[in-house]
Amino acid sequence: MAGRRGKQRSRRKGSADVAVYVDWISHIRRASRDCAIVVSHKAEADILRQFRVQHVYYVQEPYFRFIDTLVKLNKECILLFDATHRGNVECERVKSDLLQHGIKVNTRFRKMLFTSANKELGGFLTFIHKHVAISPRTHEALPSGL
Repeated sequence: MAGRRGKQRSRRKGSADVAVYVDWISHIRRASRDCAIVVSHKAEADILRQFRVQHVYYVQEPYFRFIDTLVKLNKECILLFDATHRGNVECERVKSDLLQHGIKVNTRFRKMLFTSANKELGGFLTFIHKHVAISPRTHEALPSGL
């Protein structure tokens, strides 16, 4: 009679502990006070702004003006690009151009994307926004600030 005690409840694919996502967003929010956050699309920037992340920029055309804008800020840049081949290529391009201009670049926040089931930042942020930040059940468990 093993019953329920021996088995763990199954989770939805891509869902993890709520605290992990909350901590990740709060770390980004704290880092955004002193750094510029760079993403690849406007929709991703909008979702991050809804989480009250400051100084969010997205890659725009013409590309050289976008890089000049970041250089004029003279702040460290945190790159948040997809964990796909295309995202890696774009991340390396932006990183190398910023490093050539003497801007410090940080990519450590991408590690969460590489370990999650959803490799695209837009889908990952939408998942967090839908299932973590908006759900009334999980809202009660969240620390104030998300």
